[in-house]
Amino acid sequence: MKSPNLKISFKETLILMKLLAIIIIIGIFAYAGYFLYKNFYQVITGSEEVAKLQKNITEESINMNYFNEIIEALEKKVIRKDVSNINNPFD
Repeated sequence: MKSPNLKISFKETLILMKLLAIIIIIGIFAYAGYFLYKNFYQVITGSEEVAKLQKNITEESINMNYFNEIIEALEKKVIRKDVSNINNPFD
C-alpha cells in the first residue's frame, strides 16, 4: 500500500496556525477568568458575607462563676482509675 501524498499549501498552513493561535488565546482567557473567579471574586463575596453575619450576632456575657461551678461538678463525677495497680504485661 502506498501512503497518500498530503500536500498542504503554505496558505492552508497559515490558516491552521491562525486557528490554533485563536484557540490557545481563548483557552488562556478562559483560564484567567476562572483563576480570577476562584481567587478574587469568591474571596471578596465570602468576606462580605462574614461582615453581614457579624452584624447579626448577639453578644452574650458568660457567667464565669456559674461556668466554673458546672466544670467542678463534672470533674467530681468523673471516676479516675488508679493506674498503679495495673499489672505490666511486659514483665
